[in-house]
Amino acid sequence: MNKFRSIKDYKNLKTLKSIIFISLLLLFFCDKNIGQSFSYEEAYKSGIVKTKLDFSIGGDTDIPSEMLIEPSIVRVDNNGNIFILDSKDYCIKKYDKNGKLLKKFGRNGSGPGEFNMCNSLEIGPNGDIFIFDLMNFRFTVFSNNGEYLRTKNVNYVVRKFRVSQFGIYIETREKSNATNSIGDTIIVTQYSQNFKKRKEIFRYYQKSNIYFRGKKTRSNMPIPFHETAIWVISRGCNIIVAFTDGYKIRTYSPNGGLIREFTHSGEKERVTEKDKSKYFAGITNWSSKGSESRGASKFIRDNTEFPDYKPNFRELHIDSEGNILLTTYKKKGKYLLVDVFREKGEFIEQVKIAEDVLRYGSLLKDGYILSNYGGDNLFGEVKKFKVVY
Repeated sequence: MNKFRSIKDYKNLKTLKSIIFISLLLLFFCDKNIGQSFSYEEAYKSGIVKTKLDFSIGGDTDIPSEMLIEPSIVRVDNNGNIFILDSKDYCIKKYDKNGKLLKKFGRNGSGPGEFNMCNSLEIGPNGDIFIFDLMNFRFTVFSNNGEYLRTKNVNYVVRKFRVSQFGIYIETREKSNATNSIGDTIIVTQYSQNFKKRKEIFRYYQKSNIYFRGKKTRSNMPIPFHETAIWVISRGCNIIVAFTDGYKIRTYSPNGGLIREFTHSGEKERVTEKDKSKYFAGITNWSSKGSESRGASKFIRDNTEFPDYKPNFRELHIDSEGNILLTTYKKKGKYLLVDVFREKGEFIEQVKIAEDVLRYGSLLKDGYILSNYGGDNLFGEVKKFKVVY
């Protein structure tokens, strides 16, 4: 039996198939992401980094197992698993690449595998998890699945550390003991995987605070918007250091040899009265009884000195392609203005990235931006955005 009632029906079906075929061709050739690998640089060249939310972890939820109390650090291993240090929940939470909780490990205390006050978490080249406990002055190492491996006690405060196949890189600070001294020195040192000291990579003196010592008063007064040095480990295990003073970027080898240096010219933003008010309002005070209050005291207001201009940039990020991103203090509406360079220093573009997407500590990896919203709401939240172009 003929399945077409007429020649006209046959022609209509043929026309419909042609329309569908042409539509699919147009969709394929108009979508730049189909048929080619993702490129952060291509996204930067458009002048604006567009994103869409892929998923979030935590946030406003009534399910206890899905809550984040105060996420402080977010890291991703080579398999895409997400590790979140939840400081107020005193544990590390491991999720798969789609945000599904796999396990929790660690707990409050001073015994093996326990911690009291952590400020950092890093992942080693073999997937091991490193944390530093400020209260106990020690490093603790877990396997990728959360088994306790070892502890290393130290006699210094770790401000920041990174781990690569060439060792552990630890940032400490050196303060002057003089009365009314100004600032401190950032020191980054390479250690072995067994925490044996190898070599100092670099040091940088910054005018970060003023230490007052009077007859009745002692105070460590921060200097707002001071010049500083920010560093990260690149995909090739080199150390990238960005100096805000003079807008200078240096690349050191894993063992501390200077590979290259480049500079960039940027226009600084003035420090406004609004900036000063916001700074004072954000100060937290603690009493001897442990109570908390917000806002600067008269002593702080009277003795805080603001510079005329802000530094050239405030944050440093490295994406998984090795590009260097420096977040300036400039904004355009809801967007941050970010200077982007190739790994060897060639300037790519000043791009716009939404302020609620690129945050302090954000990770840019494999076409995504992973950001922490730890202190924004009652409960913490981590969001994963897909970069689209």
